[in-house]
Amino acid sequence: KTQAEMAMEREQRTDALYEINKRLLGTRGTNNIVDLSNSYIVSLFGRSVIFYPSDPMGGARGSFLQAAGEEDSSFMKSISEQAVAHWVFVNEKPAGSGTDTLMGAGCFYMPIISQGLVLGVIGVSCAQSKLDSEKRFFLEMVISLVATALERQRLSDSQRGLLVESEKEKMRGNLLRA
Repeated sequence: KTQAEMAMEREQRTDALYEINKRLLGTRGTNNIVDLSNSYIVSLFGRSVIFYPSDPMGGARGSFLQAAGEEDSSFMKSISEQAVAHWVFVNEKPAGSGTDTLMGAGCFYMPIISQGLVLGVIGVSCAQSKLDSEKRFFLEMVISLVATALERQRLSDSQRGLLVESEKEKMRGNLLRA
């Protein structure tokens, strides 16, 4: 019976990961990816989430989404929580509640890393309880999907910039020839 329950739970997680991946593949724009990621994390974990698409101390504002079951998660926007997110962004390691690093934080923060670059930081509220190792592992899988989507968007933006530069150079050459 226990094995059947565990198999069912794994199947539900696999279905959720498949759904997230499918939706992320069809999503364009960093803000849309951030919003979609926040909504899935809140629905899967039932906790508030904050997503920093760049360094929090570099002036980036986090995209915050409060879970319906939590009373007040506005502490996630505080300077001390931003400092923890900044530490995670710089050191590329998880920190916050339930870890040995900056354990006094009210959230568990994980970096979003792709090809050696930190693309952002996600913080999940631990106001009611800490994330156990199984939930952290599932969060890591979700974050790896988000990292892939953000990397794809970054490469797309970079390619678009190269095309614009190429067109500018063509126009400049045509103007000089004329």
